[in-house]
Amino acid sequence: MKKICIYLALLSSLTGHSQTNQYWNGRKCAAAGVKGFLIEKDSTQKDIAIGDYQFTVHHEYKMGWSQGSKENTWPLAGGLIIAIAPDEFYVTGTGFVMTFAPKTRNKKAGFISIDEGRFENGEWKAGRRMNGDQDHQGRHVRIPANDYSIQHVKLYRY
Repeated sequence: MKKICIYLALLSSLTGHSQTNQYWNGRKCAAAGVKGFLIEKDSTQKDIAIGDYQFTVHHEYKMGWSQGSKENTWPLAGGLIIAIAPDEFYVTGTGFVMTFAPKTRNKKAGFISIDEGRFENGEWKAGRRMNGDQDHQGRHVRIPANDYSIQHVKLYRY
C-alpha cells in the first residue's frame, strides 16, 4: 500500500495534479504529496508544508560546526520529502538540515525514529538507526553535504 501511495504522490507532483485525496484499491493514501528543494550558499531557509507539518530546511553548512562551512564555495544541496502517512516520511537528498513542527498551534512534535536505508526490489530495507549524534539529540534530520541517503522518518505530536 505505501509503495503505491508513494508512486501516486510522485506522479501527481510531476503532472501538477492534486496531491491530496488519492486512493488506491478503495483505500485513501494518507500522503499529502512530494515536495522538493534546492539550496545554495546564499539561499534563505526553505519552509515546506506537507500534511499537518511545517518543515524548515537549511543548507547543512549554515550549521557553523559543519566541515566546509567556512569555505567560499558550497556544494549545491537539495532533496525531496515524500509523505507516506500522516506522521511518516521518506527524506532523501544531500547537504541539508531539516527541522519540523506541527501546523496546529500549541502542539509540539518529536521523532519516533529515523532510519537510514535503501529500496531493494521496491521494498524498504532499513539500515542504520539514526540517534543523538546524527539527529542532534532529536532536533533535526541531517544529510551531510556530498553524502546521499534516504531516511525514513516517523514523527509524533503531543
